[in-house]
Amino acid sequence: TIILSIFVANIVMLLLGMVSARAGMKIAKISVKILAPFIIVLSVIGSYSLGNSMFDVGLMFVFGLFGYLLQKFGFPVAPMVIGMILAQMGEYGLRQALMISRGNWLTFVQRPISLLFLVACALSLASAVRQDIAKNGNTSPAQ
Repeated sequence: TIILSIFVANIVMLLLGMVSARAGMKIAKISVKILAPFIIVLSVIGSYSLGNSMFDVGLMFVFGLFGYLLQKFGFPVAPMVIGMILAQMGEYGLRQALMISRGNWLTFVQRPISLLFLVACALSLASAVRQDIAKNGNTSPAQ
């Protein structure tokens, strides 16, 4: 019965996807001058409804401006979004590891496997920076 329900759900999702794809094409053809105010209003309503606070709305505008400036100066937005999503999990893991080790930071380099992972991360980052410098000929991340 589980397999049958998954099959039925896939059929329903296919039909909904085909119907919504047509609507999505029509929305994509709408001018940005018309669509932008609707997006801003819905964003304000959504951010206000989270905490019923105008501070949340102001914070939304600050981060919206920050994202706009990042995009305007050529910074990639995707790594920033991924970093914001994964930061909470990383901070939780770091805090847990520090509590287990009683605040000893050396625990991250005392074990061979953790040292191996740290070295691999450093080499990966250095390799990416080196390739970017060789490709672009400069060290500025904004260009």
